[in-house]
Amino acid sequence: MKEALPGVLRNKYFYLQALTFLFLFVYTVGAGMSTAYFCNVVLMNPNLIGLLSACQTIPAMIVNFINPTLVGRFGKRKVMMAGAVLMMLGSCVIGLADTNLTMIMIGIIIRGFGMGPISSGVFAMTADVVDYGEWKTGIRSEGLVNSCTSFGMKVGIGLGSAVGAGILAMGGYLEGSAPMDQPASAIASIKFAFGYFGAIMSIIVLALIFLMNIDKDIKQIQADLEKKHANS
Repeated sequence: MKEALPGVLRNKYFYLQALTFLFLFVYTVGAGMSTAYFCNVVLMNPNLIGLLSACQTIPAMIVNFINPTLVGRFGKRKVMMAGAVLMMLGSCVIGLADTNLTMIMIGIIIRGFGMGPISSGVFAMTADVVDYGEWKTGIRSEGLVNSCTSFGMKVGIGLGSAVGAGILAMGGYLEGSAPMDQPASAIASIKFAFGYFGAIMSIIVLALIFLMNIDKDIKQIQADLEKKHANS
């Protein structure tokens, strides 16, 4: 820890990686949490939870099959940025859809296609952050980098739950009351959490990935490290 921590703290991409994990999981948990409330309270049909969840999960799984090809051609950063844009667009479609189930499903499918490359890419990029840290400082800190990015993920999960609950509370959601007894402000807050909140988080994630411009140097970094290890 005494040797590794100073190296990590001098690694600019470490901070961006940790923040990307944090906001990505704030988005994931917040959107997931709001799905149940949206189906129960807004659509008044809890049986739709599984269908809407599948609309996101299946596209994410499909795109992950072609993700290695896309990454090989365009690089992790560009593919992840495209994913963040799709997440943002899908969330906006959901927000505009109101209670139109067809539009909601289309928005979730778009969001799912965007979620796939980001979910896989953010973990793969951790290795690049480790390589950059060793190349920049001479200290390889894969254990600490992984632990701290995992910490960002756990904080994001906690914050996602707290923010989701906070949005409902601000709208005056009445816990335990029937859907038809909820105030209009509570319905509006659920719609916001299910749609536009995801768009806001996607913009933040997009900005962080834009700043993670490690792809341009990673081949040279890895070549330098291979040469260093071969001579050591």
